[in-house]
Amino acid sequence: MSKINAVRLINVNYNNNAIRISDEMFHFHGESTLLSLRNGGGKSVLVQMMTAPFVHKRYRDAKDRPFESYFTTGKPSFILVEWVLDQGAGYVLTGMMVRRSQDPETDSNEALDLMTFVSEYREPCLQDICHLPVVEKGAKEMVLKNFTACRQMFDGWKKDGSLRFFCYDCANPAQSRQYFDKLMEYQINYKEWESIIKKVNLKESGLSELFSDCRDEKGLVEKWFLDAVENKLNREKNRMKEFQSLLEKYVAQYQDNQVKIKRRDTIRQFKEESAPIREQAEKYQAAEQKEKEQMHLLARLIEELNRLKKAAEEEYQEILARMDGILAQIARIEYEKLSGEFHGLEEKLRFHMSNRDMIEAEQDALRREAEKTEHRLHLLACARQQTHVSEARAELLEIRQRIQVSRQEEAELRPERDQIGRTLFGHYERALAKTGEELLKNREAYEEQTAQAAAEKEKLAGYEMSLREEASRQGGLKSKVQSYDRQEEQYNRTYKEQLARNILGEYEPGTLDIRMKTLEKETEECIRGRQRKKKRQEAVLEQQKILERSLQNLHTEQALKGAQKEQQERLQQDYNGELKDRGIVLQYLGLPKEMLFETEEILQASGRKLKELDSLLLHLRQEEEKLKKEYRQLTEGRTLELPEALETELLNLGMPLVYGMEWLKKNGYTEEENQRLVRSHPFLPYALILSKKELDKLVRHTGEVYTSFPVPIVVREELEEKPAGKNGGILDLSGVHFYLLFNENLLNEEKLRLLVEEKELEIRKKQESIEIRKKEYDEYYGRQELVRNQSVSKERYEENEACLQALSRELLKLEEGIRSGREEQKTLEQEQKTLEKELHDSEKELDLLQRKRSDLRQLCKDYEQYEQDRQELERCGRAIGRLEEQKGLAQTSLKKLEEKQKTLDYEGNRLETECQRLKEKRHTYEGYAEKESGGDAQQA
Repeated sequence: MSKINAVRLINVNYNNNAIRISDEMFHFHGESTLLSLRNGGGKSVLVQMMTAPFVHKRYRDAKDRPFESYFTTGKPSFILVEWVLDQGAGYVLTGMMVRRSQDPETDSNEALDLMTFVSEYREPCLQDICHLPVVEKGAKEMVLKNFTACRQMFDGWKKDGSLRFFCYDCANPAQSRQYFDKLMEYQINYKEWESIIKKVNLKESGLSELFSDCRDEKGLVEKWFLDAVENKLNREKNRMKEFQSLLEKYVAQYQDNQVKIKRRDTIRQFKEESAPIREQAEKYQAAEQKEKEQMHLLARLIEELNRLKKAAEEEYQEILARMDGILAQIARIEYEKLSGEFHGLEEKLRFHMSNRDMIEAEQDALRREAEKTEHRLHLLACARQQTHVSEARAELLEIRQRIQVSRQEEAELRPERDQIGRTLFGHYERALAKTGEELLKNREAYEEQTAQAAAEKEKLAGYEMSLREEASRQGGLKSKVQSYDRQEEQYNRTYKEQLARNILGEYEPGTLDIRMKTLEKETEECIRGRQRKKKRQEAVLEQQKILERSLQNLHTEQALKGAQKEQQERLQQDYNGELKDRGIVLQYLGLPKEMLFETEEILQASGRKLKELDSLLLHLRQEEEKLKKEYRQLTEGRTLELPEALETELLNLGMPLVYGMEWLKKNGYTEEENQRLVRSHPFLPYALILSKKELDKLVRHTGEVYTSFPVPIVVREELEEKPAGKNGGILDLSGVHFYLLFNENLLNEEKLRLLVEEKELEIRKKQESIEIRKKEYDEYYGRQELVRNQSVSKERYEENEACLQALSRELLKLEEGIRSGREEQKTLEQEQKTLEKELHDSEKELDLLQRKRSDLRQLCKDYEQYEQDRQELERCGRAIGRLEEQKGLAQTSLKKLEEKQKTLDYEGNRLETECQRLKEKRHTYEGYAEKESGGDAQQA
């Protein structure tokens, strides 16, 4: 008797849907098991659910719990019970799929859609209790398939001849009876469940009431078990008819088993013989599948490589564009740097040129002033020389007059002249001392003016140095200010903005801050949009993966269905080939085409034909053996055929076997002599030839081999004696008559050869007839075995055609599903491309915004530096103005000092000239001073 191995409940609700069993399995392992639950834990519900698949509809309700009250939705619930079959025959799964009826016009008696199924298996498979694919478990949730999908799946398994899976619609009474009959095949008797197990579980304490009413074994058997046993035995029916029916079933089962055993042996033989082919086919199929996978992988790889290539090209183009931008920026920066340096050098050049122009102007002014001074000096020198000339001329006139007067009045005027000479000497000496003092004062004043002029020059040089430094700084600041102009222009050109400063060179208050906040807001909005697009892209990718897995499953299922269809088509081709061979067999057997599927009649007709051929072949072989015997007698001369045992015994006695006909052929006599011998001894061609000595030995020997015919023996020494009496063909020997008619042509070599050839021809013809009949027999036997080993039948042929049509429909559905999946995949790919483009554009936009924000931030910093540089430039301008003013004052003071210096220098020169003149004058009158000193000395 089968035992319960496991119970599984899926989507069962009770206690008014307050408690739900999502998916629970109870393992009993075919042993008695105790389930201990608290009150209200669901013991009665569990027993009611376990009992439901094995009882009819009216037995499924409990006292206060109608069976239909557990099912209130359109989602199916499953009650699965797995049984362990006896003697290790495997497992059987009995199950029930239930839901609330979805038809609004359904009567109250049919409130449920109910379907039962039975699956038999030996090893874990897709149709066992653990792997039944009615629930799809994901990482986070469990999804229950709908009723229609499960029903279609069960119907598909039912049509698959390789599976022992049966499903029944309990709304159909005929199918319901088939279901319970199927349970009976596995010794699951619904009457036991309805009469015993159901009664025990009608109440909470049903088992206690059972033993309270039945105190002993007798009461338990009489009250509970006898009714169930009698119902099972059908006591009211005719026992003889039941026995007859049982016997007929047994005979039919025996015949069916015998056919199945033969079929099993044929199948086993076929499997054994087809195992290498199957192995090669599986290898080929595996290689083909691997090739398809590799091709699919290569296609995906090519597609991925194309996508990566396209992305790399786009990224390469983008990098090139960015490189161009960066190179342009670098060129711009280099240009700005060189421009800054150029403008700085240009400012320095302008500064130095202005300094040079200023110096040249000063040099021109100084040159003009020097020319004026030189001209003035020349005029003064000319005037002085003219004065000297005039004075010299006056003096010369005066001297000449004086000389003349002196010559005239030298005598009278000599003392006065000496007095005047002394007076003039004293006058010139005092004038020389006074002029020397004035010259000394002039030198001191000149040195003082020179020191003041040097101080003013140093001060002026300091002012010029400061001016140059300030001018250089002013040029740098101007370059920086102008550099900001270029940065602002580049920013406006790059980002197409219209940043503009007012007439004071400043932005309106808050302009840059507002733009920065706007940029930050745009950047955040772009980032959020990019994140939304990324999430959508991830969702699309996930949908693509799901769709790809679905398509892969569809392709796998299509491949499986295609393989099944190919297998069925090959089976159909095999069937058609078998039917074609069978049609040829029918033509050979002379049977009508209507008997194409009547295998037994064909085999019987073929058996009759084989018996006829076998009988004919046996007759031909007998004739062939007879001809061979005659041929052997003709060629070997052995007309006498000794038993093998006798021949062995004679050889053991040392008697060589010499046959008469063989002796006649080899004795060397002429044909006439041999004919005479044969006429004299008619038995000679049919006898053994022995010597007297050998004959005596044979006479003395007690033989152990019995003969079935007399063996003629002729004594070699008696061949020349009187011949035996023979009348025509009759030989009379002591009352025994023998009919002998020897063909004397055998003694003629030529005639013998002709006879042998004729016999060989007859043997060949007979062998050819035997070979033809044998081939015919083998052909008929082969065709009979072909028909016997054929698996085609009308039911199988029609079933295969129906299976092919169903597979074609399923393949069409799968192709439609694949086509719609591919269209959806194309839509998703298009959306993915659009999202990638949008993401690429968004990344570009985000990069642009970030660069714009970074550039704007840098521009703000540069603007702050610009403000500082502009203010510093203004301060520098004011400093340069002050320095210019101070330089002008210093130049004016220096000019005055230089004029004073020139005046003092001129005055010094004049004084030096006057001193020289006075020295000369004093020297002129120095003799009068000596005379005065000499006269004084004489007086002394």
